[in-house]
Parts: sequence; C-alpha cells; structure tokens
Amino acid sequence: IGVAAVRALSSGAGPRQALVARTGSVNGRSAKLRLSRLPAREEDGAAMSDADAVTAEVLAAAMAATDAGVLICDRSLPDAPIVFANEAFCRIVGYPEAEMLALDFQTITHPDDLDADLEQLTALTAGEIGSYRMDKRYIRSTGDRVWVHLSVSMVRAPDGAPLHYVA
Repeated sequence: IGVAAVRALSSGAGPRQALVARTGSVNGRSAKLRLSRLPAREEDGAAMSDADAVTAEVLAAAMAATDAGVLICDRSLPDAPIVFANEAFCRIVGYPEAEMLALDFQTITHPDDLDADLEQLTALTAGEIGSYRMDKRYIRSTGDRVWVHLSVSMVRAPDGAPLHYVA
C-alpha cells in the first residue's frame, strides 16, 4: 500500500467502507485487496495517484502469492471483526473468504488458547509490547483443529490509537 493509503487506513476517518483494488495476478493467482476504512483519497481529499493504485495492486498480488496466511481485524469495532483474509489463511482454516469476513478471530480460536491470545492482545493494544508470537490452534470449518505459529502486530492512527490487528 502506498504512503497515502497507509495514512488513510490509519486515520480512522470517514465512514466504514471497503476498497477493492484492481485485480492483480502472480503465478496465475488472482487477488483482490479489501480493507475497511481505506478511502481512495489523499489526506487533502485529492484522488489517490496512479502510483498508489499500482502499489495497492502489487500488494494485492503479493497477498495472493504468499503461502503465509494473513488476517486483518478491525480493532475499532466490538469483537475486532475480520476485514481481510488472504487465500492462504482461508485454506488454513477451511473457510471461504465470504464466511471469514463474517467472523471474528475469537470464534475460530481454540478455547484453550483464547485467554493467552487475548492477554497478549491486551498488552499489544496498550502499547506495552510492539508485537507478539505464539503457537495456537484454530478451529477449522470442519471442526478439526490446526496448529499455527501466530505473529501479531498493530496498525495505529497517527495519534497512537489502535486501529487494526495484523496477523
């Protein structure tokens, strides 16, 4: 994402909305980028430049090409709903993208791992730590458990307010 897009994402300004970047392709995989609160505008209200649009396209293609699961949750809403899940993450947990976007991470986290995850998330949100890693289980759509190595960081507004968790 270009600088303006990152500023827009982290500003938290404006109504909740989704941006679908132009479809990109890497190694035959197509991708769409969807993030909440990402208006296609610069800070001064001007339309985003072609360079930022291209950068968003490259990011969307990179998200599709990676075998690493990527999840983004909106911290500003109750239960931090999922606002982005790449194809690799959807494969890990066995949910199609449309179903993933209707869930929150607590729903798919194994109950025995949830308290430890939430404890670290609380410290991250409070700014006590910059990121965290842990091994945890997700509950797949089939009910089976899958172990993952989780790494979580946060997108913050310019004033430091927490906006999005990135895992």
